Amino acid sequence: MCICFAVLIHLNLDTYTEIHTHTHIVVTSSQHLYFSQESNLVQKPTMRASITTLVFLIFVHCLACQSQQVPRLDTLKPGDRLNFSSQLVSANGMFSLGFSSLDGAGNAYLSLTYTNSSIVYYYVWIANRDRPAISGLYPFLTVDITGKLVIGHDSNGGESIELYAGESSKKINVSATLLDTGNLVVKEKSSSNGEVILWQSFDHPTDTLLPGMKLGVNHRTGRNQVLTSFFGPNNPASGAFTLEWDPSEDRLLVRRRGVLYWTSGKLRDYYDES
Repeated sequence: MCICFAVLIHLNLDTYTEIHTHTHIVVTSSQHLYFSQESNLVQKPTMRASITTLVFLIFVHCLACQSQQVPRLDTLKPGDRLNFSSQLVSANGMFSLGFSSLDGAGNAYLSLTYTNSSIVYYYVWIANRDRPAISGLYPFLTVDITGKLVIGHDSNGGESIELYAGESSKKINVSATLLDTGNLVVKEKSSSNGEVILWQSFDHPTDTLLPGMKLGVNHRTGRNQVLTSFFGPNNPASGAFTLEWDPSEDRLLVRRRGVLYWTSGKLRDYYDES
């Protein structure tokens, strides 16, 4: 069972959850959470709430006012390489994917940033948070003809970090594309089935739930999708806090090192994809 939210939820390492939205959910400074349609009140006795303005809806008439669009690369084809000097940018320009050095320790992280924001380099997904690449060994991202998505190094000494194992050894018409939703997808094109998504970053959330992402058990992959906080302000490794969906009680749970820390109480007005 998976639950979908039409909002952005960011699990902050400072022991609380920030919920950002422009329509459905509002977190107030008085520590109450409201659902707009039925005003479903949820008490948060042990949590601190903060409001961050982050607008995700870009109106069509605003986009039409842009006189010119600079061509951007949003797709990797077999043999292409994404390195420190390049990035993928979604067609709408809202998201970019590239390597970043977040911790100042020579580690390199394949990071997805929300670029259409006043917050500079707002990281919303990190592919290798617990297996950093090595900056000095020139890391790169590539996809091969089987669909295998891997982080490698140009210099000897760096291990390969496999994000997706591919579809056996057969050659397929495959590519990796950064969508306008912020979802990085590996997809196959075939004459019989059209486009088929083989792997997507939305199935592997880190600390931020983007619109279209899901919490709960993914019945296709068998994984329980949760949010996990950063270990520290500049260390994206998995931290102490997790946000997960409890289908038995229709509620959100925050755990601290596996121990229940906070619960939303029973939720209403959500979309449940069973």
